[in-house]
Amino acid sequence: MTAFALLLSLVGLSHREAANFVGVSIDSVRGWINGRRTPPAAVLDELRAMIAAQELAAAEALELITEQYEEALGAGRKLTAIDLGYPADDAEATLLGLPCVSAWRMMAARVVAKSPVPVRLIPRSSTLATAGAAEAHGK
Repeated sequence: MTAFALLLSLVGLSHREAANFVGVSIDSVRGWINGRRTPPAAVLDELRAMIAAQELAAAEALELITEQYEEALGAGRKLTAIDLGYPADDAEATLLGLPCVSAWRMMAARVVAKSPVPVRLIPRSSTLATAGAAEAHGK
């Protein structure tokens, strides 16, 4: 077990996605995972930055979900679920501020784990809220 392997599992990237993300070969990634080689500090910093981006995106989504939940409670309604639109591909994930669908999934897992109401995952194109989130990122 290595620090790189732990961070990689937390961001949710495959070996290929990690190689693409940091701009190295898959063999380099495998070497960092099994401890044959030590990754440059900048690579670990990039993974830490992605974790921070995932946590921020999850916190923003949870804030919106909590607001909707509290508004519904205040109006005497019960929310049975909140829709969270998932990206169909890496290009859509990039619009939402993360480099690929796998990274988005790890962000969404944080949302699902902490949401005060059940989360229903649906295609992103089906929700106005997630389309608005992409627009808010300026893409």
